[in-house]
Amino acid sequence: MRPDKDELRKMHWRDRYEYEAKRDAESLGSLTEKELLERIKKRNLGSYFGEWRAIAKKGTVRNSAMVLWDFLQQSPGEPNMLHRYHCSDALFKILGMDDPASESELRRGVQWDHKGEDARQDALLTLRTIIEEKQS
Repeated sequence: MRPDKDELRKMHWRDRYEYEAKRDAESLGSLTEKELLERIKKRNLGSYFGEWRAIAKKGTVRNSAMVLWDFLQQSPGEPNMLHRYHCSDALFKILGMDDPASESELRRGVQWDHKGEDARQDALLTLRTIIEEKQS
């Protein structure tokens, strides 16, 4: 049952966030892989990172991997940090390299820029080689 506006206003921020994120995920979950990829290409991204969870479930190496790689490659800086985190999570799942704790050196390298943007781009080149191998 959907809470009314008054109930939504009274919710604890975390409960409200989780409620809205679930609604977002349900909505995005109905989109096709192609529709999700178009949203990502256009950077039509929501506030709850649902597009990344949806593409992780529907994405294929053939269609999605390079689109997500492109997003990572073209998203430097702190403002993109959380989207890079969720995008790399989806990409690693699509590649069959699930790393839920973000523990691998490669995943940390592509999503964070703690060692500088040049190091992040180098990690992305390594990841691109893996994608190309899995696509062939």
